[in-house]
Amino acid sequence: MTTAAEKVPLRIPFDAVFGKPNPPPKRKRRWRRWVAALLVGLGIFLWLLPTIVAHSFLLNWIVGYAAADFQGKIHVGGASLGWLSPVLLRRIEVEDGQGEPLASIGQLQTERTLWKLLWNQQELGRLVLQEATLHIALRPDGSNWEDALARYLALSEPNAAWGQMELLANDAVVLLSDNRSGRRWRLENLQGSLVIPAAPTQPWQLVCTGQVLPSSSEPPASKPDSEPPASKQGSSGTPAGRTGASQPAADFSQEAGQFQFELCWGGVPPEAVAPSAGPNVGGGFFVIRGKQVPLGLAEAILMRWEPLLHLEGRGSGWFAYGWGGWAGQVASGWATPPTALSG
Repeated sequence: MTTAAEKVPLRIPFDAVFGKPNPPPKRKRRWRRWVAALLVGLGIFLWLLPTIVAHSFLLNWIVGYAAADFQGKIHVGGASLGWLSPVLLRRIEVEDGQGEPLASIGQLQTERTLWKLLWNQQELGRLVLQEATLHIALRPDGSNWEDALARYLALSEPNAAWGQMELLANDAVVLLSDNRSGRRWRLENLQGSLVIPAAPTQPWQLVCTGQVLPSSSEPPASKPDSEPPASKQGSSGTPAGRTGASQPAADFSQEAGQFQFELCWGGVPPEAVAPSAGPNVGGGFFVIRGKQVPLGLAEAILMRWEPLLHLEGRGSGWFAYGWGGWAGQVASGWATPPTALSG
């Protein structure tokens, strides 16, 4: 029996004095969790980045940056973007440097997916235009589209600026005007393709079929009698030469003419066309085949090479013209190989 005077010995565990202290919570595990969460968030952001761009101001900023050399303005009204899906742009409005309309495109869709386009920007693949309306104003020294694309066309190798691609247009409309004569035409139901090859030695190729309607006609200014115009036609037609102050008869017929237009320019012509052509020969050729086509349309195209040419009425048949290194015989392979007419 213990008495009150006895003291209970104080026992301190040995581990409490000489043992190791309890380790604090490991921070490495928290660090790993933060890194994992950050990576997951970054992955989600990157996956949704195309969608964010498509629904923000970044869309038109990127379009403007990509087309910095375009002499005008391009505005995209909407887009559908995804890494694993084709690019879809809607309500595209294109204007020149003076604010005049160049094109209105309802929809543009690529064949390749977004990540493939970014991975290889030199191979754009096939692009399809839907509900497109183009405004083309021709003049003796060029056109409004040539003005807008002047920086691209001035490059020594314009193919490198565009990359290899094929541009298709379904049921397009072209409003074409001749600034010299004031005549206008409406090209409807157009089915066209523009092929830009990868090699700079290969020419660009444009093929277009459709219907043409004259929308209006204005008499051009008279020319002196000392400058008689030249007249040319295809296999059939009713062109008339203009002399003195005579004015062309306005053609208000609304009968649609059928046509096929083929244009090839740039690159190095085949040896059959220009045996001694150099690597930078340039030039090109075009062929128009049609039935009841307004011949004034051919005049509007040819006036830069034949400033005295004047055509009126309608014609059926073909018309070919070559310039530069392509001024000789048209290369073989056409359905009806015509002879190029050089002036």
